[in-house]
Amino acid sequence: MEKEDRLSREEINQEFGALDTPSRMAIESELSEALKKLEHRVEVLTSIYREQQTSGHHAVAEAYRKQADESKAYAQSIRRLLNPGHEGDGLK
Repeated sequence: MEKEDRLSREEINQEFGALDTPSRMAIESELSEALKKLEHRVEVLTSIYREQQTSGHHAVAEAYRKQADESKAYAQSIRRLLNPGHEGDGLK
């Protein structure tokens, strides 16, 4: 996604705030499920990375590590949207 195509956190919160309660709850539920799946993906990719590293397949291991890092970053983005406990984070 191009940087100029991304919404700011403020724009996301404005759009999210305009939704009715059932819609917000449905979105939060879907984001929570996506977060769980991404976290599981990170665990699996990290495990494969370690196995490949141990087996001496360093280039393959590095590819899995990069995928795990990307998934971790996506999970962190979702976590920030869902977690209103951090200043500036969370859907309002």
